[in-house]
Amino acid sequence: MTKSNECILDDHASTVMNCMSRVADLHKKDSIGTKGGKTYTEVKHRVTAFRETFGYTYGIDTNIIPELCNDKQVAVKCTITDVCNGNIVGSGLAFELIGKGPVNQTSALENCDTSAIGRALASMGLGGSEYASLFEMNNLGNKAGKKFEDEFPGGFDEYKKKLCDAYDKEFVSMIDTGKLSLLKAIFNKDELNKIKIIINERKEQMNG
Repeated sequence: MTKSNECILDDHASTVMNCMSRVADLHKKDSIGTKGGKTYTEVKHRVTAFRETFGYTYGIDTNIIPELCNDKQVAVKCTITDVCNGNIVGSGLAFELIGKGPVNQTSALENCDTSAIGRALASMGLGGSEYASLFEMNNLGNKAGKKFEDEFPGGFDEYKKKLCDAYDKEFVSMIDTGKLSLLKAIFNKDELNKIKIIINERKEQMNG
């Protein structure tokens, strides 16, 4: 690699890092809340930061994937390319079911297009938060919430009591990584901290 090429790569990396920093700042200032207490920086804000940083030296292109589309579903791929040399620097694929959720009742394709752009930006490190669309994050919260309500109709207090009273084998099952991940979409920050304290104390008792 020549010295000039190294300089170009260094400049590119520096520019990407600057954009990542801008998106991180946006996440602190302009992120919105989703069901489950998480936050999300909308694609429109990330695109603005992207354009302010890169101008039109990079192109954002979205294309429908015909073989994955029908009267029930749509699929879109987004690619981010360096206009000068055509190199792909980011890509994202999104899939939406037509009619599922309020947004997809009327705007499934538009929602899918936005999700694909968000994923492509996230693949460059410009996700701001989660590698998912706002609709998907809310949908995850809905599914997790329904499952939790079915198992613990008494809510947080019932879950906390069961966690404290469970036999060791049942306790280990309750703190399975997958199940704990779902709790992040259900409990608020304060409740999650209380759960962590109970889990840590219980682990110390079991290991003692």
